[in-house]
Order: sequence, then structure tokens, then C-alpha cells
Amino acid sequence: MALHQDYGELTDENLLDLLKQGQEGAFDCLYIRFRSKLIAAAYNRIQSRAVAEELVQEVFTDLWYKRASLVITRSVASYLFTAVKYEVLDHIRSLKVKHGYLQQLARFEDRVTDMTREQLDAEELDYHLNKSINALPDKCREVFKLSRFEHYTIQEIADKLNISPDTAKYHISHALKELRISLKDLYILAAVLFLE
Repeated sequence: MALHQDYGELTDENLLDLLKQGQEGAFDCLYIRFRSKLIAAAYNRIQSRAVAEELVQEVFTDLWYKRASLVITRSVASYLFTAVKYEVLDHIRSLKVKHGYLQQLARFEDRVTDMTREQLDAEELDYHLNKSINALPDKCREVFKLSRFEHYTIQEIADKLNISPDTAKYHISHALKELRISLKDLYILAAVLFLE
């Protein structure tokens, strides 16, 4: 990335002011200035360079899209490291949720050893799943479909539907709870679907 000759001499706060005005050079300079340190911080927690790079990229993408409305009360460095910390925590949380589903699936499969996946009619599952999803409240159904079928992230859902990330998480949690109840015997295949 070619930096404007003066950007490298500016303080983080000066760069932030220019970033808020939409100056890409200021963004590039902040990116170059902090990227390696942020990746190292993320890597220390998750021990995966690829994931650490992806999480840091998310933070910078978010920084660019929210540039005009950013309110940073402490230093830019503190803001960025805190943002990376939360991205890492969200990543770890999602891994725990996925691991929890895998454990539930394993326990369920142990209880129904005589039932094989081939015995379950895929059309019946599809029918019951669609019926259960369509019974969800409108917003809940919309958020769930974006999450599970279109693979949107929580933040992408929040942005698309103009709701908070917490509201998006609530709708997904509520949908999963309702689907677990309504699918009952078909839960094993539904759980596989929700792991995606």
C-alpha cells in the first residue's frame, strides 16, 4: 500500500480524524501500524495464524465501515486491541457452541444406536423442519434463515436488518430452542444442520 508521505508522521489520533473524513491513506497507515501487533495478540489466544488474521481483518473492516460514527474515548491502540479481544472471545464462544452441539449429537446417537441416518426420510425431515421454521415469529424466522441458510454473521444480520447484534443473537437462540422442541425425534438430523 502506498502511503501519503505525511501520514506516517501523524499520531494515531490525527490519523483517526482523517479516517473519519474518509481518507483511505489514513486507514492504510493505521492498518500497517497496528496489523502485526493485533495479529500477534489474537494468535496468543487462539494459536491459529489464519484465524488471527481473519479476526484482525474483521476489526479493520468494521473500523472502515463505522469510521464516520466512531467515538473513541481512549487511545486508538486501546480501541483496536479491545476490538480484537472481543472478536477472539466471540470466536472462542462460537467454537464452544459448536463443540456443545457435537457433544449433544454424540450423546443422542449413543441413545439411538439402532437408528441410522439412512432410516430417516430426508423429505420428512425437510417437511418438519420447514414447518417448524415457518411457525417461528417473522423476525425470528428471518434472522434464523440468514444465519443458518445464508451463513450471515451476527454483525451482518444486525446491519442488514438494522437491529443490534444482541437482538440477532436472541432471535437465533430463540429459534433454536423452538426448533429443538418442535423437532423432537428428528433432533439428530436437525443438530447436524445447525452445525453448519
